[in-house]
Amino acid sequence: MGRKIDSSLPPGRRALAEALVTLYRQLAQPTTLREVAVGLPADESTISRYLNGGRRPPQTFIDLLHSKASEDAGADHVAISLENLRKLHHEAERSRCPTCATLRRTIDAQGKQLRDLQAGLRAGIASASLSRAAPLPVPRQQGDRQRSALEAVAAQQLAALVIRLHTRGAAAEVAELLRDAPGVLTPAESAAALALLHEREQHALADALVSIYGRDRSPDEVLRFASALHEMGLAADAGALLRVAVG
Repeated sequence: MGRKIDSSLPPGRRALAEALVTLYRQLAQPTTLREVAVGLPADESTISRYLNGGRRPPQTFIDLLHSKASEDAGADHVAISLENLRKLHHEAERSRCPTCATLRRTIDAQGKQLRDLQAGLRAGIASASLSRAAPLPVPRQQGDRQRSALEAVAAQQLAALVIRLHTRGAAAEVAELLRDAPGVLTPAESAAALALLHEREQHALADALVSIYGRDRSPDEVLRFASALHEMGLAADAGALLRVAVG
């Protein structure tokens, strides 16, 4: 059943993975992941990553896994309620935030650079001719916590913009924004945005960002982006990035 749960996972991600493993064990004779994958919206490899914490699953997966476990073990005997499972799922998403500081270790801590980053992001949004949502509040503390908050804002705004344009069918604008994003965001912020695209099941857009980054950015930026992806548990995307860069 996949690899063991990584002990270095953030607490929220680890708690979700442990709950999913418990539900998996309540399925009727779950001898192989291949058998489990027949009834769930994911292949064996993806389910393995969900169970070991390597990837945060979408809510559709956790709902269906809970439903199958309830049917097999009995509604009165299932290990965790659907409400509590959804709560763990929601908390696992927020548990990424404590890792943001480690993604920015190579970035200068000066306040001017942070303000320049925000200004560049606003310019990129304006060029897409979209109204900009109000930014999330940024803590007033100095140092890593402030930079972490800015990274989260930048990643969320880019992911939201790309998805909004894609939903509108604005393919040219999506391509332009993805081409411009690496010049506005740091590699760590781009990695966080890519993770959000995967979480929102926009895998094609995530793949497009990887391709553009690997093709258009400098070797140093590519390596920093790949390192950030590895730290977020996105090893497959890091590998694809490097293949594009050397190809």
